[in-house]
Amino acid sequence: MSADSSPNIHEQAMAAIAAEEALAASGQHPADCVASALLVRISDAKRFSTLQARAALAGIALQRIDGDNCQPEYIATIGAVTTRLATLDEAEAWIERATCVLEMH
Repeated sequence: MSADSSPNIHEQAMAAIAAEEALAASGQHPADCVASALLVRISDAKRFSTLQARAALAGIALQRIDGDNCQPEYIATIGAVTTRLATLDEAEAWIERATCVLEMH
């Protein structure tokens, strides 16, 4: 990776300071942010598990992987067709469309 494509240390430090200042201005305690983030992750994990089960019932394999940016990505496979989906919302919409098409055949 070239030095030009990633933020330099100064930019990262400035972004961290800005985030801390915004948090302080909001009056929210950092522990509250951590708790909120954990609740979102738990909710997403449950939502993914449910979606994965729905997909499996339709004959679709759905996997979650860590992408290059360390964010989750979703891979759906039907037979020889594999599709990369960037978000859980995108995966849910794709599974819904695929399920409808499979039910029609």
